[in-house]
Amino acid sequence: MPIAYSYKRFSSDAQEGNDSIRRQTAAAQKFIEDHPEYDLTLDTTLSLTDAGVSAYTGKNLKTGALRQFVDAVRSGLIPEGSWLLLESLDRFSRQSVNLAANELLNLINDGVVVVTLHNETIFRREDYQGMDGLVNLLGAMIAMQGHYQEQVTKGKRVAEAWRAKYAKVTEGHIVTKTTPFWLEVNPQRTGFVVLDDKAEIVREIYKRRANGEGKASIAADLTNRGVPTSRGRGSTWHPSAVEKLLNSDTVIGVLENRHGERFQNYYPAVVSQEVYQAVKSLRQQATSKGHTPTHHPLTGLVKHMPCNATMRRINKGQTNTKKMGKSPVRLQCSSCGVWLPYPMASSAVSDALFNSQWVPAPIPEGKESIDLELSLDALMDAAEETFVRFKKSKNPADRQQWERLTEEVQAIKSQLKEVKGRNTMLLAEIEEQRLKTASSLLDAVRSVAKRIEINEDLTELSLTMLSGKIVSVPVNPLASFKD
Repeated sequence: MPIAYSYKRFSSDAQEGNDSIRRQTAAAQKFIEDHPEYDLTLDTTLSLTDAGVSAYTGKNLKTGALRQFVDAVRSGLIPEGSWLLLESLDRFSRQSVNLAANELLNLINDGVVVVTLHNETIFRREDYQGMDGLVNLLGAMIAMQGHYQEQVTKGKRVAEAWRAKYAKVTEGHIVTKTTPFWLEVNPQRTGFVVLDDKAEIVREIYKRRANGEGKASIAADLTNRGVPTSRGRGSTWHPSAVEKLLNSDTVIGVLENRHGERFQNYYPAVVSQEVYQAVKSLRQQATSKGHTPTHHPLTGLVKHMPCNATMRRINKGQTNTKKMGKSPVRLQCSSCGVWLPYPMASSAVSDALFNSQWVPAPIPEGKESIDLELSLDALMDAAEETFVRFKKSKNPADRQQWERLTEEVQAIKSQLKEVKGRNTMLLAEIEEQRLKTASSLLDAVRSVAKRIEINEDLTELSLTMLSGKIVSVPVNPLASFKD
């Protein structure tokens, strides 16, 4: 008796309110009841619901419940011959047809029978031995392309709507739902009201930073005084929260949308231009104590392969697992949230750079060394011929010529060794200078690496050089963060 699994997905709360899950579940149950000939049993143990997960970006196939189903099939937890019931193919994917069809075929080839409930089309592996499978596949590909184009069109309409919405900013309209924590929208929705107590915190942070005080010192003092954080969920301020506020242009009234368009005087300014410019200039300068901002060379360079998402350096909060140890500083996937200690990641990158045998490009040896090598080859050939002739003739003249040629060979070898030695010294000087300009091996990574990727379970790191060479190294599980 085959087991049928009902996969359900919706991408917004509105759809949930419209009873999307109930509708999709009812369709699966109805299919089973209407087709007793398949003798299906609906599974109720595995939750296959992706709530608020996009199929257009493929997130449901990367990290969602559908990904878990696919992994369970490939690991054998879900046996061949199981059925996957979908309301329609757009529940499965809204990606372009080349991506969506590939994922569907992989699942079918793994022995899963896929059903689209809205038209009761059945996709089986064995059907592709005849015309039925081809006809169904062509229909599926057309439907997938339609779902993809629909999403693209919807995206364009949304973008146009946002452009029209932002066009009203110049007319004084409020176009944003969220506001900075020191402001609120007035009851008439015609402008903003400054919350003086919170705005004063912002001004204090800016003034203290403009006077040269460090972000960590400001954060520690706010925490010690019990000042509520910007989110109002506690009183623990992190330096990153202070830095985010100091990098914001909203304090001088600027609204910047996700397309990078800037609108002046949208918000009321709560920081003077003088103080704001003083803080802005410090972003590129040392603090009053002479320290330059800490540079983290892996920031934005490492990606988690399954999610294709950047792994960010996190330096707040604390995690503690038996495998990783205690680590306040970590590299964390911005999509699925998996992490590993930052020292572990940097150690793996250093290993990859070392294994890549990265050195500056070799210096051309030039005409001098080339001429010497040609002369050496000719003399060695002549010496060998003369020695062979001497062994046969025992002629003293041949012996004298062989000894002269041998001396010349040794002389040229010495000259060639000297030339190559000069090149090696020059190469070493260049390498030494390069290491001086880079504070560490990791600082050099951005000049030689195209990308860095970490696999799904964080056990292997792959570094792709600008040359195209790929170096893979294991991530050392013993390199956990040490107190």
